[in-house]
Amino acid sequence: MSTLIEILNEEKSEQPAANPGLAGAVFDGQIVPLLSGRPSEEIKALKGRAQSDPKGLLNALGIGALPNSDNKINNLENIFKELISGKNVPKDHAAQNFKNFFDEPQKVVAPNKTAPGLLIKLTKESTKAVSETGSPKKSLRIFAFWFASIVTAINNSSPNYFDIETNKFKFQYASGLNALLIYVSSSKSWKNL
Repeated sequence: MSTLIEILNEEKSEQPAANPGLAGAVFDGQIVPLLSGRPSEEIKALKGRAQSDPKGLLNALGIGALPNSDNKINNLENIFKELISGKNVPKDHAAQNFKNFFDEPQKVVAPNKTAPGLLIKLTKESTKAVSETGSPKKSLRIFAFWFASIVTAINNSSPNYFDIETNKFKFQYASGLNALLIYVSSSKSWKNL
């Protein structure tokens, strides 16, 4: 018969080891998928451009030279930071609104501490505005398609850059924070990575 200490030690050894190279706070909030359903005509056009004119789309969004860190999540974070800052986005482009809508992306870690992700929160002002619509998820879904189209455009213009298939990038709604959660997985949910 095992003692309580032995049982606790066994449970501890069965848990996945934390990845010491990961940065960010553990995010264990409620999440749901965002990219299901029919996109609007505008989003369809954006997705089409990510396929047919990926470099043109990236240039139009102010994304020039891609960061060249060995860490893919750092690269994605820097790409989205550049987009959200609006520094290189033409003044008349709809993406200029990102800087008023989103805070800078933050690195987070899955609950089991083995996988990285990005959390992109709304600003206080946009949180209030989106809450008044009655459907924060629906509003964030539109932006999730924008971010997903950027990943698609990068994969189509520089196929070896991420070396990760576009459909493995997951865009989820972090409901408690009214935020986007972005991570990479073939089929697992964030909590099961």
